[in-house]
Amino acid sequence: DPRAYGIVEMEGERVVRLVEKPQQPTSDLAIIGVYAFTPCIFEAIAAIEPSARGEYEITDAIQYVVDNFGSVSAPIATGHWLDIGRPSSLLEANRCLLEAVGSHQEGSIGSDCTVSGTVSVAAGAQVQASRIIGPVWVGQSAVVTEARLGPNVSLGAGCEVKGTKLENTVVLEETEMAGFGGGVCDSLIGANCMLTGPADGCLSEVLLADRSVIKVA
Repeated sequence: DPRAYGIVEMEGERVVRLVEKPQQPTSDLAIIGVYAFTPCIFEAIAAIEPSARGEYEITDAIQYVVDNFGSVSAPIATGHWLDIGRPSSLLEANRCLLEAVGSHQEGSIGSDCTVSGTVSVAAGAQVQASRIIGPVWVGQSAVVTEARLGPNVSLGAGCEVKGTKLENTVVLEETEMAGFGGGVCDSLIGANCMLTGPADGCLSEVLLADRSVIKVA
């Protein structure tokens, strides 16, 4: 849906017009958000005004360059592209990346574990008495005990997870989780968080900033 993105009108590879989230799009070419600028972009940023949304739009700055400094070019990108500006699309990107990484085992997976699918365990990580259903990524020096991970789980470096079921979830580094055996699913958990709950507790569609604390009696 072009109305959800900055769109560009082109003549060949030359950009002629950019519009941020138009209600009546005149093009279906979305701007993917990868730029290479010369120093004239700073003059452009200083010259533009906030949009109707109250924000300084990068599309307005690029349009200023188009209008005042001449040619701006853009190649057409092909293949798989995801805008990860929403939690659901970030989780979809995580699924795609996990499938692309493949299986690697540099850390330790105990003989008391059950593992299936594509699973990567980074150096220094320890997985004990757990069930892992790939695709799963366990980050460097993470410790997983009596847990169930997967599918579609990325666990950051230095995390500690005990007695928790994780599914379709991204957990950033140095986060501690205990309990919630009923499942934490479809969630994005920031770095240095602490989550503790009952053995059968569950959480769904949680979005936590770094250093958040959840304690459920």
